[in-house]
Amino acid sequence: MKLIYLVGAGLFLFAGCFAGGSRDNVSSGNIVKVEGTKGNWRLTVNGENFDLKGVGVGRAAGEDGTDYLFMAKEMGANSVRTWGTDQGSAEYLRTAREYGLYVDAGVWFNSVYEDGKCSYITDWKYVNERREETLDYIKENMGNPAILFWNLGNETIFFTKNEEERIGFCKFLEELIRDVHKIDPNHPVIYTTSFTTAVDYVKKYVPSLDILGINIYGGLPAAHKKITQELDIPYIVTEYGPYGPWNSAKDANMKSVELSDKLKSNLYVGLSEQIKKYGGYCLGGYVFHLGDTTQESRTWWNLSYKSQKKLPYLRMQSFYTGRRIENQPPLVRNLILSRYKNLQPGEKIHAEVEYSEPENENVKFSYFASTAKEGILAHYVNEEVPVAVDGDGSSVDITVPSAGGIYRIYVLAEDESGNVSTYSKTVSVSE
Repeated sequence: MKLIYLVGAGLFLFAGCFAGGSRDNVSSGNIVKVEGTKGNWRLTVNGENFDLKGVGVGRAAGEDGTDYLFMAKEMGANSVRTWGTDQGSAEYLRTAREYGLYVDAGVWFNSVYEDGKCSYITDWKYVNERREETLDYIKENMGNPAILFWNLGNETIFFTKNEEERIGFCKFLEELIRDVHKIDPNHPVIYTTSFTTAVDYVKKYVPSLDILGINIYGGLPAAHKKITQELDIPYIVTEYGPYGPWNSAKDANMKSVELSDKLKSNLYVGLSEQIKKYGGYCLGGYVFHLGDTTQESRTWWNLSYKSQKKLPYLRMQSFYTGRRIENQPPLVRNLILSRYKNLQPGEKIHAEVEYSEPENENVKFSYFASTAKEGILAHYVNEEVPVAVDGDGSSVDITVPSAGGIYRIYVLAEDESGNVSTYSKTVSVSE
């Protein structure tokens, strides 16, 4: 059986049964509790208060071997989030534990689309398989000392537009949570919603839920108000970061304008401060994302560029650890292209980079291109496209691809310490 599932606004594909964990160290499993009363809730692990500092890490390592779980530890995070059980494999959990990281272990459930490939009210084979596979995964891993939560579902209600199917999923989720509580009372269960779209459904149909997860890219005060007025359970911000394409400005090619690293870092830290402000209701958050996601662009939500640290990573590291940034990275303010619309295949354009380097270090520049797909809800969608570059500084000539379409042109500015700044602009090439 092949299952397609969305991650935040991302898409993955996996086949067959889940990658199971290990029963090693079953007796070492954590006892995780939500304690206190509304407005004064706190999270405890084995009786000790736990100040959740999270980051989403969908893959433990990048294609180039970058150890993202180690980078999460370096950043000062104490917990990482996965979205599907193929991600939260035995190896992932083992490595996370070695680094002292706890895991919000995701289990994916498909949303219901009009194509009829999935249903929570008529397809009992699918429903029963998902239930059994989920419980098997939990039984195999509930004693693993890396486990913090079970995160059952990510934005399933939001992407399911049929009202009956939404209710059907909620009833399935409620029954499943009860089953999980019976076999593992030591780990709270989360369901993750897009903004507050699931709040009314959870209130009416999922009374056994322990914690509401919310994916949010702005508007946390409004979400906090809705959740605290309607629900009597705490929440965790399971994804947060810069604006997505749904609320971004569009450029001349009608593609979303990617923010600079400085603006992105301001949004990451601003939301982190709001999460801290709402403590007692909010138990913490998972910043999005540490890894190689190519959603919207090759750099949109990535805190780093592979192993190279960007300002968003360094500022979150400072926020989590309380330490000042020792070496400020370069900052690209703009990438000025001589032409960007209706280019001829293989046309040569000029590029000028506007940037600053706080430590006055030498800066090395590199350029590449990618496809410019967005709004497809696919986590790994945009592929790198080779381009010819004449020059090696902040002023170069770039030969655009020979095939028609819209592309993103990127600049990477790297300092002597290995920190990096990225920036992108789109160009359209005529067919």
